[in-house]
Amino acid sequence: MLVDDANRLATEITERASMGAAADQGVAAKVHVDKIQPGSVPRGAGRPTFTRYFVQVEDATRVAMLDLDTAGTLIDEFEQSWDADGIFDAIRARDVAVEAKQ
Repeated sequence: MLVDDANRLATEITERASMGAAADQGVAAKVHVDKIQPGSVPRGAGRPTFTRYFVQVEDATRVAMLDLDTAGTLIDEFEQSWDADGIFDAIRARDVAVEAKQ
């Protein structure tokens, strides 16, 4: 299931960040769920819910939302020498927006 994949990826990113150069920099990943329903449906039809899963990577000042494929690629190429800046640079290199945390 996608939710299991998302949980596994988020856990692995968090574990790798906690064992490398980013260990004391508060980098963590968690699952973000986006659920939407269409505004209108044909008469007599049920209202479907579309669910998408993302891995949200964050530290104290930044946040990035990765689709599951991108999160998997990040794990495959993860380097223990990456500090928090290195992790977010690698995320940006995959054309994912890194935003200031609010």
